[in-house]
Amino acid sequence: MKIAIFLVLLLMGFLVTFQAFAQEPIYLPPVKFDHPYHGKLTIIEHDDPYTVCQALGCQIGPLHRGRCTIHVPRRGTVSERLYRAVIEHETGHCNGWPGNHPGVRVR
Repeated sequence: MKIAIFLVLLLMGFLVTFQAFAQEPIYLPPVKFDHPYHGKLTIIEHDDPYTVCQALGCQIGPLHRGRCTIHVPRRGTVSERLYRAVIEHETGHCNGWPGNHPGVRVR
């Protein structure tokens, strides 16, 4: 019985360690669209972006007159790596990357 408990605790330790080092995949636009937006970029942070976007982030509304608005999770509610990636992804849409994500790069 003690061996079984030890093995369960050991397995739990491995799972916790794995989750700490595992990173969520990052979906980036093709290089053609992966550059700073040349216009006024407005970033709106949300505690729960799913209420606005039905996703972790989104670019809503038409692009016009050199303006683009993106909705992202509030900084600190996700990892810094993911926060920056969502902004990079959504900025790609501001730069003309279609919503069906052709040529997506996974990092």
